[in-house]
Amino acid sequence: MTNSILHLGLMEDGEIELDLAALELAALDHPGIDLDKYLDELTDMEIALRAADGDAVGSIAQAQALSSVMVEEFGFSGDRVHYDEGRVVR
Repeated sequence: MTNSILHLGLMEDGEIELDLAALELAALDHPGIDLDKYLDELTDMEIALRAADGDAVGSIAQAQALSSVMVEEFGFSGDRVHYDEGRVVR
């Protein structure tokens, strides 16, 4: 475990930024990877989602807004061949 993620075990659950924690944990399998471009993309997704879900009331409308942003704007789709393996393909 690297020093950059040791802090996660010391934090209260509610204080953990899940997106950043997920990136830091994933980086353990990819030494030397620069997380900045992924953080920038997450920021872009957040901005797009805030713009898309301004009128979204309720969980169904919010899920539709999220789907629209993730699929239509950022090109994410599930891997239908390896669905059970948890891969995401772009």
